[in-house]
Amino acid sequence: MGLNITAYKNITMSSGNEAFDDEGDLIQGDPNKWFQVYKNVNFPGRADDIEDRKAYKAEDSVGFRVGSYNGYGWWREELAKLAGYAETEYEDHHGHTKMSFSVTVWFGFDQGDFTGPFAELICFSDCEGVIGNTISMKLAKDFEEFQERANIHESERFKNLYKGWKEVFNFASDRGCVEFH
Repeated sequence: MGLNITAYKNITMSSGNEAFDDEGDLIQGDPNKWFQVYKNVNFPGRADDIEDRKAYKAEDSVGFRVGSYNGYGWWREELAKLAGYAETEYEDHHGHTKMSFSVTVWFGFDQGDFTGPFAELICFSDCEGVIGNTISMKLAKDFEEFQERANIHESERFKNLYKGWKEVFNFASDRGCVEFH
């Protein structure tokens, strides 16, 4: 198991029942590219321009496999470091003291502070949910702004994932969204 991403562009919401067959199941596949997304209620503000569980049709979609949940956690930590977040000491759920760059963003999330580069991605589910068009456009700008720093990162794995994420958010910036599944 791991994290997969699908980005959709130029989405339109169903205006009725045309997205469902006679049994009430979503019609999927070409030429009917209907899909439904889940707005993760634990991360408000990420998809205010998307209606939960409604059927949408996309002009096109792209996707990529991010990898394992642990690998994605490592990548987000590296992304937070790249963005300049301060390393913060925290206690994990086992009572062990640890240091993290991305936990700074998580603490900000707990306080309702969603500002900063990549904050909406770093502080988002690692398994399910959707990021809407407005936040996709903001994140696409973040990826563009930090591209030079990403280019000199020591890890090829980090750079490859950075490229993939940049591509999906650029893609979704065209009236779309990014689905985590």
